[in-house]
Amino acid sequence: MTYPVVIGDSTHLFAGGDGMASFQLLGTTTFQSGVVVLTYAPLTGDTADPGQ
Repeated sequence: MTYPVVIGDSTHLFAGGDGMASFQLLGTTTFQSGVVVLTYAPLTGDTADPGQ
């Protein structure tokens, strides 16, 4: 199961829900319990490369 949590400028996680957003995985943390924290940052403009 995935539980998204957004921290920041009071922006909606899925603003309007009518488009695709690209994100870059910044890091992972795995705990002994098996819980995995994935940290992402949004890709914008020319930094978005769907081939990565």
